[in-house]
Amino acid sequence: MTRWNDSRRDARRAVLCIVTAAGIGACGEPAAPDVTPPTVVAALPPDASVAVATGISVGATFSEPMDPASLTTSTVTLKRTSSGAAVAGAVSYTAGTRTVSFTPAAALANTTAYTFSISTGAKDLAGNAMAALFTSTFTTLQIVTGKPYFQGTEVGDRIHFHIRFTQSGQTLGLPTDCQPLPLADCEIFPLNQAGADAIGPASPNQNGGSIITAISGTFNDPNITFTFTIANGRTFTYTGIVSNSNKMTGTVTGASLPATALVFDL
Repeated sequence: MTRWNDSRRDARRAVLCIVTAAGIGACGEPAAPDVTPPTVVAALPPDASVAVATGISVGATFSEPMDPASLTTSTVTLKRTSSGAAVAGAVSYTAGTRTVSFTPAAALANTTAYTFSISTGAKDLAGNAMAALFTSTFTTLQIVTGKPYFQGTEVGDRIHFHIRFTQSGQTLGLPTDCQPLPLADCEIFPLNQAGADAIGPASPNQNGGSIITAISGTFNDPNITFTFTIANGRTFTYTGIVSNSNKMTGTVTGASLPATALVFDL
């Protein structure tokens, strides 16, 4: 009887070891403590990104679950790269994806470089701190609005263009304060008969020029495409590349004007 009981106890011990093996290093021995520092495995936007939307929330994904209490505006920051000025915002953590997010209190500035940082104060659930400061940088979408207006003459020397935009994110439109001569910041002018033929009937009292009455387009930095309508109803389309906030290079076409190279400068 004693031998049978001993065998049964041994069998129970074996079952206990199998059932609890996931939680022990060896049967009856405690698991080794977690001493591995957490790391960042992905950043949003990715490091060195350009043309980033100004309404973005910045984030990072960790290699393991983190202690939410260690992820605050003290350890997770966003700053202007050039000046080091901090951006006001809120920090949140999503346990299911191991992701921390920094949401700015207001839209970021256009054409501006930012640095996103997570300090060594960020810790995993075992209390291990980040081994090193994590940083990533990005630059926001350029802006193609403002004064003075863009101007340029297409290579056929037929038409001189003055144009100004409104910009909401990637959407371009016509400013409400466009002015006729003498400022003429939203207007096109013929330089010869071919230009006059392409433009068509001129606007009154504009020395042969025609006022731009509508603009619709998209700026997917650095690519830009917009169509504008002049007062007599004729339309022209420009497609190009924005080199910087002061210059774009592309082609214009419309009415009887064939696709022609045109550089716009401020």
